[in-house]
Amino acid sequence: MDRCRFPSRLTKANSLEQYLSLVHWNGEKHRPADSKKAEKYMKKACELEDGEACWLLSTWYMGNKEKFRAGPRGEVKELDRSLLGSLDRDMYKALEYGIKACEQDIPQSCANVARMYKLGDGIEQNLDEAKKYVDKAREIMESMKRPENTPGFTG
Repeated sequence: MDRCRFPSRLTKANSLEQYLSLVHWNGEKHRPADSKKAEKYMKKACELEDGEACWLLSTWYMGNKEKFRAGPRGEVKELDRSLLGSLDRDMYKALEYGIKACEQDIPQSCANVARMYKLGDGIEQNLDEAKKYVDKAREIMESMKRPENTPGFTG
């Protein structure tokens, strides 16, 4: 890993695609979510090498099983996802886009891919692949900590 991860490869074109996708994914009171448009724009951003877009798309295909979340004081709150988009759970697509994001140095995506392989979550279990992606996530995180890869003060 000798290439610098800063600044991001995110360009105006693919950040616009990701932004449009999130607008369609996150519905509002008077504007319902449009999951198909969100998926279309996020796929386009991923095709434009926006690693974060590939990672988000991967998580969307995993589905959202989380119903509750602990608040800042440990209280458990039910999550309201009624305004968010949703896609059918498809672990093969989740894996495909997760690997694309990992290849673009998104460590949380590498960790998700490792988890899928370790547990056999919707895909065939493969402990060797799980280890490979855990190691890749660690490598990316270590690289991000190196002084030459951290932005300095700008003013």
